[in-house]
Amino acid sequence: MRITNGMMVNNLKRDLNYNMIRLAEYQKYLSTGRILNRPSDNPSGTVTSLRLRTTLKEGEQYLANINEATSFMQTTDSAMNNINEIIQKIRELTVKAATGTNDPDAHNAIAKEINELKDQLKIIANTTYGSKYIFGGTNVTEIPYENGMWYGNEDSLEVEIGVGVRTSLNVAEMKGFFMGRLNHQKRLRPPQA
Repeated sequence: MRITNGMMVNNLKRDLNYNMIRLAEYQKYLSTGRILNRPSDNPSGTVTSLRLRTTLKEGEQYLANINEATSFMQTTDSAMNNINEIIQKIRELTVKAATGTNDPDAHNAIAKEINELKDQLKIIANTTYGSKYIFGGTNVTEIPYENGMWYGNEDSLEVEIGVGVRTSLNVAEMKGFFMGRLNHQKRLRPPQA
């Protein structure tokens, strides 16, 4: 086979064009910071990239759920600490009233203070985290305690914090506590017109 000048020039042009195309690809990789700019660049790499992107988004959502759950539980913990302090104060007042050394005015003052503490418990029953009532079970949008009635439920409010991993956010059985201690009415909310 005879090699002519035209063949050498054509090979040189082809090689230069190939190198220019490769240079343009590398410049595109550098300017975008991505190896995959189009699905046709690497179909199997595109599938892997999409899976990784989905996994990252899921991880971000799980982290957001964990942060939300932590804040919700901190609010619940604070409310429970307040309840504990109020119950302890009521216990102290009850012991003080039971000593028999109090006159009727002291008994009335103790009863008045216990009623005020009971009102504080009613307020705590409706504690919110953001717009969610923390003691309403899964019914977080309606006020759980109102006018001596309990409208919340005793279901666990759950959040997914990992693939197939769910955890409860709330203390689900607060109805018995608030209704048993605040009053003995356990009726359902009347239907709204």
